[in-house]
Amino acid sequence: MVKQSALSVRLPNPIKIEIEKAAAADHRSTASLVEKILADWLQSKAAETENRFGAVILPSGRTMLDIIQGQIKKEEMKMSKALAAKRKPAR
Repeated sequence: MVKQSALSVRLPNPIKIEIEKAAAADHRSTASLVEKILADWLQSKAAETENRFGAVILPSGRTMLDIIQGQIKKEEMKMSKALAAKRKPAR
């Protein structure tokens, strides 16, 4: 998975120390372990809720289809803007 965003979190020292110990025991970086914990949590929350069509509803209230369709719309808009810019006559 390509990582495109950063997240900064403040933690109490004892929690940070336990995460570092757990990461070392699992032969991971601290960031990798935190990412896994968050991904597992999101997956468990998504598995708890499905809409009437069987689509998983994420904690944000959106389905993966909603998210993918939103990304497709963004890409389509970028492409149409790029095409429009190419079509403008030079002055």
